[in-house]
Parts: sequence; C-alpha cells; structure tokens
Amino acid sequence: MKGNIKLILWIIVIVIIFICGYNYILYLYKNVPTENSRNSTIIEITIPKGAATKGIAKVLKLKNLIINEDIFRLKSKLYHYDGKYNSGMFELSMNMTNEQIMKYLITEKGRQKLDNRLTVPEGYTIAQIGKRLEEKGICTVQEFIDEMNIFDTKKYRFLNNLPTRANKLEGYLFPNTYDLSEKVNAKEVISKMLESFDKHFKPEYHDKAIKLGYTVDQVITIASIIEREVKKPEERRKVAGVMYNRLKKGMKLEMCSTVQYAQGKIKERLYDKDLEIDSPYNTYKNNGLPIGPISNPGMDSILAALYPEENDYYYFVLKNEKTGEHQFSKTFEEHVKAKKQWLVSSER
Repeated sequence: MKGNIKLILWIIVIVIIFICGYNYILYLYKNVPTENSRNSTIIEITIPKGAATKGIAKVLKLKNLIINEDIFRLKSKLYHYDGKYNSGMFELSMNMTNEQIMKYLITEKGRQKLDNRLTVPEGYTIAQIGKRLEEKGICTVQEFIDEMNIFDTKKYRFLNNLPTRANKLEGYLFPNTYDLSEKVNAKEVISKMLESFDKHFKPEYHDKAIKLGYTVDQVITIASIIEREVKKPEERRKVAGVMYNRLKKGMKLEMCSTVQYAQGKIKERLYDKDLEIDSPYNTYKNNGLPIGPISNPGMDSILAALYPEENDYYYFVLKNEKTGEHQFSKTFEEHVKAKKQWLVSSER
C-alpha cells in the first residue's frame, strides 16, 4: 500500500514538473523579448534570398535583436512560419519581440540592396540616364527631371547664363562611373555628375572657349553633337572642323543627331518629313547651333570641340556603317557624288 502511495506521489511530482516546464516553454514562445526591451534603436538587417530560419536567426542574434537562436527557430516552427520570410533589407527596433520580428519579416517586403555603382556612357541623354536610374530603383525618370529643374546651380561657373530651355542640365551630367550611397536619391546623382564635370572641365577650357568666340554652353553643344555623330575617335576633331567651318559661313549644320534629339528617339534612317520637325534643336530648319546640347559628351568630344582640326571640309557622309567611317568633302558637288556612292552601296 505504501509503495503505491509513493508511486502516485512520484507521478504527481512528474506531472507537476512537466506542466510547469511546458508552461514555461510556452511563455518563452509567446513573450521572449529582445535583449534591449526598452531600447527603441532601429537596426538594419539584410536577409539573403532563400535564407532558412536557422540563417535568419543567426543574423538576428548577431545584431542582438534576439536572445536565443533556438527559441526563435522553435517558435518559427510552432507557428508554421518557416519558408515564409521575405528577403531584402529591413529596419527592426531593438525592443521588438520574437513574434513581432517574425510577423514583420513575413508581412513586409524587404528593400533590395542597390548596386551602388552607376555607369553613364558617353553620349547618353538625360532621358537615358533617368531610365537607367529607374531600372536601378533609385528614382523615376520624371523624378530625375523634376529634381534637375529645381537643382541649385549657382555655385557652378559653367552653368551661369544658360538660355531658358527644357532639360537645362543636358550636356553637363558628366559620363563616368559613380559610387553611390545606400540611400541615394536623384539630387545626389545630379550633384555627383556636376561635380565630375567641374573637375574635368579645367579653367583653361573656359578661356579656350572664349578665344574660339563661343560660350562654354555652345562648345558643349558642339561636343554633344560630335559625340552622337562620330564613332571613330580619330574623326572627332575633323568633324569639329567641319562644324566650325559651316558656322563661320552661315551654313545650316544639318546634323541628323539634332533631329533625332528633337524627335525624342533614334531612328536608323531619317526621311524628308523628319527633317521638317519644328524644334529649336533642328539644325536642318534653323541656322546656327541648336538651343542647347543634345547629349552628355565625354572628355574626348569636349576636347575635339575646343581644339578642332583646321581643314577645308564642309560636308561628310557615312561610308561604312560597321566602322562608322565617314567620307569628307570640300564642295557640295563632291558631297553629292559621295552620297550617291555610299548611300547606294549601303542599300545593296
């Protein structure tokens, strides 16, 4: 009889211990706070794509957002959260409980880590740069353009006295590779590109533009056309010479790239009706230079515009589409012959 009583007592004790232990574990599941329950500091974490609960718990522990990795994993399994966590960058408060963290990582979309390097090729337009920024998730094309329109340009000498026009910074967003901050915005990008232009466009270039009889803006406009018209580097200064020759004689520049800019798209071939577009950028209809640059030229094209080749050419026509090589002519008659030869050849 005594033996039975002892057995019953032992069973009762075991049951009590089991119940207490179960309730304690359940309490931990539901109420485990972070190590800093009164600390509202925001901590940024990155959850890799496809990360398992074990890996997520490790990231959280390293950032001191949870006390125990095993408890986090057990709780995740209990609530069937495994495999449901989003990836990306998240901002979590130090005073969040395990349960709050889990729900946040499941319901909120993480920001994707940006590729912090922006490469802008020579000859890109503002629209093309804006599109690249939009693709990288930095800003939309329209946000980029809006920021340019309100950007304070007073400290930049080369932007003084610009004529009134849309896209006033076209030509001055220097082509380069830029390292950007994590929280980059349109303003930062514009600032970096203008600073790069200021660094590359030396004081003596301002003086050289004046000696040529042109403003800096006009020289950059010429450079922007060279950038879009010329494929072979050795032809840049020669084309610059052609442009200055035509300008001195009061001839229309008649550059296809200016019409394409006015149209807002690049067409493989322009037709007579295209050349009739009413725009201050159309050098087939208007004398002199367009109202402003048509692209953002690189340093080679800028130097070609500043130091043109002295020649007697007034015309050029594309003779090889693959290499971009042109044939240059001194007279209109020579140019007509060259056009017949090379344009017919290209259509065969």
